Amino acid sequence: MAAHGTFLDVVGLTYRCGSVEGTTTDDSKFNYEPSKLVTFSIGNLVLGESIGKSLMTVSSLLPEGTPITNAKLLNRARLLYSLTPGQGFEQPIVIDEKVCSSFVNDK
Repeated sequence: MAAHGTFLDVVGLTYRCGSVEGTTTDDSKFNYEPSKLVTFSIGNLVLGESIGKSLMTVSSLLPEGTPITNAKLLNRARLLYSLTPGQGFEQPIVIDEKVCSSFVNDK
């Protein structure tokens, strides 16, 4: 039975967890299998993975205790926030087909 989670403020992020896969919805929701790894990606670019839980953020994709100054964490956050349609945090990050296709390597 799938559980439901939220990837905070990100719409259209691709995820896979066992037999469950899809993209985060307009309200940033995703489904996952409890106790299993959920992998999040944009096109072919894997952002990271974590055991599924009800609330996920970009920091959830690195090992627990990773400092907020960690380069991998900062670069993932920069990438995601570069995709926001507005300034600041008043609108969610939207990953549409155009953005997704930019991260597909056909080689």
